[in-house]
Amino acid sequence: MVKKKTIRQKVREKSAKVQEKKTQEENETKNVEAEREIKLSVRRKLAKQERFLAKLRETQTALAKAKKPKRRNTRTTLQDLSSLGEFLPDVPNQQRVCTKKSNMRQKHRQQLIIRETKQLAAVLSHPQFQQDPYAAVHQHLVNTVPEYDHKKAK
Repeated sequence: MVKKKTIRQKVREKSAKVQEKKTQEENETKNVEAEREIKLSVRRKLAKQERFLAKLRETQTALAKAKKPKRRNTRTTLQDLSSLGEFLPDVPNQQRVCTKKSNMRQKHRQQLIIRETKQLAAVLSHPQFQQDPYAAVHQHLVNTVPEYDHKKAK
């Protein structure tokens, strides 16, 4: 069974509602007064910040909506490139190219960095390199890289 409210209960509820409305109105008036007290420069900064946040939200929603491009099947296109090998010259495999990802340990990597740093310092301090860097690099390549013979390749 549902009990009916007494007159006192009804009056208390009405007075509580009236009190809540008064506190809300007071809070609103306090907010209006606080906004008046805020300086113009602070208002500009806040407005600028709000514009930035709005732009940021827009870009985030746009990026979320954007779909990731689908991966194309590369195997079918690579099959068509097999005829390309006829036109390319044969190049002897002088050096083996390592396509596997290097699993170098930290200690070995540090030793390599130290060794390469010393080598770079030696190159930079060399008098021929200081006089003409391009000529020094060219001479080094001529001395170290073997010349490729195009006649033998054909």
